[in-house]
Amino acid sequence: MTNIYKPNILPAGLWQEDGVDKRSRELTPLYVEHFTGPLNSRTMTSHDSWELIIVRSGHGEMRTAEPFALEPGTAALIPPGVGHVEYARHYLDIFWIGLHGSRVEGMRNDKRRIVQSDAVVNGIAPLWELAQKSYGRIGPEIDALTSVLFARFRQALGGVTDEAIHQRIDNAISYLHTNFREEISMPKLAEMCGYSDGYFYRAFKQLTGKTPVQYLTALRIQEAQRWLQHNDLPIQRITELVGFTDYRYFSRVFKSITGYSPQAMRRMKVIDK
Repeated sequence: MTNIYKPNILPAGLWQEDGVDKRSRELTPLYVEHFTGPLNSRTMTSHDSWELIIVRSGHGEMRTAEPFALEPGTAALIPPGVGHVEYARHYLDIFWIGLHGSRVEGMRNDKRRIVQSDAVVNGIAPLWELAQKSYGRIGPEIDALTSVLFARFRQALGGVTDEAIHQRIDNAISYLHTNFREEISMPKLAEMCGYSDGYFYRAFKQLTGKTPVQYLTALRIQEAQRWLQHNDLPIQRITELVGFTDYRYFSRVFKSITGYSPQAMRRMKVIDK
């Protein structure tokens, strides 16, 4: 017998319906759950969505039509509708992430996918810690971390497991988050990572789903939206504060990403209480 499992769904309020803080159509987590301890259930469950399972420590077994071991570093992607139950006699430190979006919906759903990857395991803690907050417009950040985690899984599935690559791109992402207001040279950022421009571009996009310029632009527009909705600074000044030098270019990019002009976004201003 297989039951439909109903996890704790992430609050929809972490995202907004439209604009720069909307939910990603490419990949977004429906839930992020964590458990430590023994697992003794004998009832199989299934899900309406894809589920990424990550084992950080402990030992157990995934009981399904084709059982497999759960060990430190195991990451498994389970298709929708597949009955399964995790079993651990003594202890298991395990995470479950429900996935939705075009990056998983286009995959064949007739088989599970399993890898051993320290890079995937190392990427789960930041996602779990952020998902625990469950308030504020942190949804886009959750989507970004999920995208990085899933890209690591896909790379491991394809046999690419170089932790140095992940670490260098993670460092580049951190640099963009810290310095997005400044003028940033992508060739210099690639040089900081020790890569050629072309290799940096491909590795960055594979891990995040965006090119470095697209990622930087999204950060700037996201920050601009917050400025527009929470204060009365002139739009020209906000343009400069988020790293743009040309107001007309900023306005075009802002509307292409959010669907609204900066002036229209200003009229949607949020009153802080």
